[in-house]
Amino acid sequence: MARNARYGNVKRGYALDLADDIYYASGWERDVARFLEYLKTHNVIEGWEYEPETFLFTGNGYKRGPWAYKPDFCLRFRYDANKRLLCLLRDIGFEHTDPGVLVFWEVKGQEKGSDRSKWRRFRSHVGYPLEIVEREKMRLIEAGFKPLIPRWESHIR
Repeated sequence: MARNARYGNVKRGYALDLADDIYYASGWERDVARFLEYLKTHNVIEGWEYEPETFLFTGNGYKRGPWAYKPDFCLRFRYDANKRLLCLLRDIGFEHTDPGVLVFWEVKGQEKGSDRSKWRRFRSHVGYPLEIVEREKMRLIEAGFKPLIPRWESHIR
């Protein structure tokens, strides 16, 4: 696993326990992928993708960046989703759990100044729900699901 030069504590790399050959930007992203796989196998989501699409904000009259945004994850909740797990997700703070709706998740350990601009532009121009998986949500996910998910990496304080 390679360390990120900008954020020395971030470990980029592959998650060998997940089926796809995906190079994740951080250990948190690998853990979220494991969590999403858990939700998929327990009939909460239909499936998920990692960085499926880049959304461009050109042609909207913006004079300054950011011009593009690539959310970390895309998922869709099932119509017959496990109600108990859906309630746990809402308790953690996930607002967008409507069945059949495409939802994007952004995993964010350290927020930069341009992040809020990207998120605001995404929400207003793309129209899909966006959930920010920040430290507190990661801590709650870890507290509730780490014992159930093999190879969990992170330890959130």
